[in-house]
Amino acid sequence: MPYGNVVLVETYFSNEEAHFVHLSSLRCNHVFNKGLTMNDIHKDVKDFEAAGAETGVLENTLGIASYDEILTREELSNIFTLLIEEFNVDFSQFKLTTVVRQVHRLMGVNELDTLDSYYELLRNNSDALVALKNALLVNVSSFFRDTDAFEQLGKSVIAKLLQKTSEDHTIRIWSVGCSTGEEAISIAIQFFEEMEVLNIKRQIRIFATDVDDEALKIAKQGIYPSSITNDVPQHILLKYFEKDGDSYLIKSAVRRSILFARHNIMKDPAFSKLDLISCRNTLIYFIPSMQRQILSVLTCALKDYGYLFTGMSESVHGFSYYYDVVHDRSRLYCKTKRPSLKYTNTHSHLASNPFTGHSQQFRSSLYNLENNASGTVEHEQLLSYVIQSSINPQLLSVWMPPSVLIDSHGRVVYIYGDIAPFVSKVSSGRVMNYYKSFLRKSLAVVVENAIERAIETNEIIQLQNIQLSANSPSDLDKNPSLSEKGIVSENIDIRVDTLASNDFDEMFSVVTFSNYRVNSDVVLDEFKPVHREKILEYSKALKRIEVLEHELQQSREYLKLTVEELEVTNEELQTSNEELLSANEELQSMNEELNELNGDYQDQISTLETSNQDNLQLLNAANLAVIFLDIDLKIKGFTAEAGQYFNIVTQDVGRPLHHFSHQLSITELPAQLDEVLAGSTVKLTTTLANNENRQVHICLRPYKVEEKVMGVVITIYPLEF
Repeated sequence: MPYGNVVLVETYFSNEEAHFVHLSSLRCNHVFNKGLTMNDIHKDVKDFEAAGAETGVLENTLGIASYDEILTREELSNIFTLLIEEFNVDFSQFKLTTVVRQVHRLMGVNELDTLDSYYELLRNNSDALVALKNALLVNVSSFFRDTDAFEQLGKSVIAKLLQKTSEDHTIRIWSVGCSTGEEAISIAIQFFEEMEVLNIKRQIRIFATDVDDEALKIAKQGIYPSSITNDVPQHILLKYFEKDGDSYLIKSAVRRSILFARHNIMKDPAFSKLDLISCRNTLIYFIPSMQRQILSVLTCALKDYGYLFTGMSESVHGFSYYYDVVHDRSRLYCKTKRPSLKYTNTHSHLASNPFTGHSQQFRSSLYNLENNASGTVEHEQLLSYVIQSSINPQLLSVWMPPSVLIDSHGRVVYIYGDIAPFVSKVSSGRVMNYYKSFLRKSLAVVVENAIERAIETNEIIQLQNIQLSANSPSDLDKNPSLSEKGIVSENIDIRVDTLASNDFDEMFSVVTFSNYRVNSDVVLDEFKPVHREKILEYSKALKRIEVLEHELQQSREYLKLTVEELEVTNEELQTSNEELLSANEELQSMNEELNELNGDYQDQISTLETSNQDNLQLLNAANLAVIFLDIDLKIKGFTAEAGQYFNIVTQDVGRPLHHFSHQLSITELPAQLDEVLAGSTVKLTTTLANNENRQVHICLRPYKVEEKVMGVVITIYPLEF
């Protein structure tokens, strides 16, 4: 989008008269900057082009290289302060490119070339401050934006919500950044349509919020222009809208389901226990840190298995752990995991946890407990937490056999008791918490098979008398004294249980080791050569496995590095895409305003054409001969009566008057016309050349626009008139 856009409007009216043709209101909204005559537009365009070449792009003028630097500049920080004081919105959290683009555009509109002068304008002119606020809050919205995404929303999300919700439960939806209400109304209509398809009735409540009071005012009225027919299907239009002149009014059944309210997503408390959140094309305007903050708020506001609906250029990057993808292309996500609320007193944890509000609440509970001796609800909650976090683990460590809790990805999540006899020797390097690398190699194979069988059959798997080598064969070869001591092998029982969590949609496995016993009745001279050969073969196999695992680990590291590079590239592309989308929405907003301006002008053109026809009919009815000449004395127009005195026809408009002969007995007409162009009025009486008995009166007057002579008006009428 070009910087410093200026719209110039051709008008025959003065700036003071512009309100008669509805131009003043459009100027206040900065749809256009000036109303000029055609003769002045060319000069103004040249001046603006020269000024743009001198000032350059704002970023280069300011010498700004990054967002951090722009905040240190006093001028822009002062502008942000003005906006916060007037509208209670912190625009410093908006992306640099959006702010710079709009500031520079409005500087060009107001013909200012320095940021200081623009700041002074904002400080002293409330209309200019409102214009900047409106420019930054790009209120672009439409019904059923991204039709395919709304179809997926209906099939994959709304239908499921309606089916799993009881009749006495109200489905709660939050439309974040609703602008003028089209998005919220589209979601409401989608719910009503799915209810009709499923033949069920449910109560819905949509909380539609925005920070722009003017946009909310339009949304609350529920009146939309006829242009919505381009976005709304005809059957939807007939079912949910009422025709009101040239506009459409949303029906009351839909309006009652939506509550429009002012809400600042950057700082105001969020709604809670929501089944669906729609936050579309809102995050793209914020800096990354604010995007993460907003996503954390939305994640906490959703119920378990609630749904999030974002814009096509937005995602849940950084919070994907808590969501399953319902439909990637439509940006539909389901919250399947509850954010971890870890209670701690350390500030370092609070700095890294996006859900710190809950930790603060828990510390408050601790304080209340210390100052409240009675058995309160807080006391019961704290007691339950202490039992679960402290006492239970201690009891389990004493009485529970050595066990390992493994998640569905094969990662060791928790260890109970002493499992030292069952783990492999830890070597230097990166620590992997996968049980296959954590347990002894021979034991890992057995455990892997047992877990697979337990998950497939959903039954408890018990293995008895599993014999393990006390030490690796290589150790045995290096240290024969181990076998002399009788420590050659161990027997162990293994039990595998599968557990499903209520808080996580994930299957866990618990591997328990019991009846651990050492066979001490085997001595070195009991080894047979065959047994020794098997051990050596096993040693070679283990070495080969170690080599393969090392290569696999290197491949994993390389793939991880590749994935990280791709993620960085993807983030850069995501940022570029967001910028393009925000610029596109700004262009769309400008296009809508220009369409509104064009509509007003079409009305005015129609009015002017009617007035011209009325004036022409009036002149013809009065039998007056009138000729209009421009500044070059070329014919602009004339009445039918003028043809009696000058040999002109309709096709002669635009030609000089002196090219035509006339029936008047005057020879100094050209000199008299020049005199009129100088500002004089000439009146004379003469006869017709072909009829000396017929006298006519001629009046030559200047044609003035704003006190400036723009041509000549010739009026001729017979004296008997």
